[in-house]
Amino acid sequence: MTPTRIIILGTKGMGMDIADTIACLAAQGAAVEVRGFLDDDVSTHGGHVGGHPVLGALADAARFEDCVFVNGIGTARSRHLKPDLIARTGIPPERWLTIVHPRAFVSPSARVGRGTVLLANVTVCADAVVGDHVMVLPNSIISHDTVVEDYSTIASGVCISGRCLIRRGAYLGSNSSIRENSVVGEGAMVAMAAVVTRDVAPGVTVLGCPARPLEAQS
Repeated sequence: MTPTRIIILGTKGMGMDIADTIACLAAQGAAVEVRGFLDDDVSTHGGHVGGHPVLGALADAARFEDCVFVNGIGTARSRHLKPDLIARTGIPPERWLTIVHPRAFVSPSARVGRGTVLLANVTVCADAVVGDHVMVLPNSIISHDTVVEDYSTIASGVCISGRCLIRRGAYLGSNSSIRENSVVGEGAMVAMAAVVTRDVAPGVTVLGCPARPLEAQS
């Protein structure tokens, strides 16, 4: 069987994690392989990252008609750029691949969107919905009936309780916890280890236990 050839956007940590996940899938018999990376950092072009070639910039994506794509760009600082970065490639929705690590668990009743990445030991529970181009890092839990909208990032060790709503482009920092029935607003950021016990407004950064808006900490 001819393997599915995958191009990863971004050569930094998340891109490498995705490449490692693809290698794990291949080792278990999945017909997938990394074709290479695309990155707008011209200093990487022509080189190799993790043994895979850097093939050019994001704008070069259209040249690779025989490949599918997955995004590995989206740190806490650059999270707002994800929709634009993905749109700039011109790649249609059906050519964005969903990546699920072999050690992740997704309930049969859950739904996971296109271009989303679930790394090792992620759990997506019953009737949860994870949108398009969402990144979920290792050891995070998305509990029953929770919705995570497009372009959000769930860092490592996050626990989202049941019936929560994580709005588009939100960022949940490592080891943060979200109380059941909570809403985290569009583009909001929950800091590392924060404990969210009430709704978070759009675009606001919260931190602490219980989590409060950044400006309220002074």
